[in-house]
Amino acid sequence: MAKLESSLKNMILSLAIISVIAAGVLAGFYQLTKEPILRSQAQKREEAIMNVLKDKDATIEEAVEIFLDGRP
Repeated sequence: MAKLESSLKNMILSLAIISVIAAGVLAGFYQLTKEPILRSQAQKREEAIMNVLKDKDATIEEAVEIFLDGRP
């Protein structure tokens, strides 16, 4: 393989190609991990809410009235 002349044009082109490849790899890993991360966050949020709720049989969708010192 012939060695290219080290010029500003070649350096910019090389950097641009490397940047595009790195961005593609990063976007690919983002797509692979997006759903598992969202599911994990939703599960942690639901567990935190259930730890706070007085009525352990309540579901997230239904309203729960919480009293503080006997007052709503």
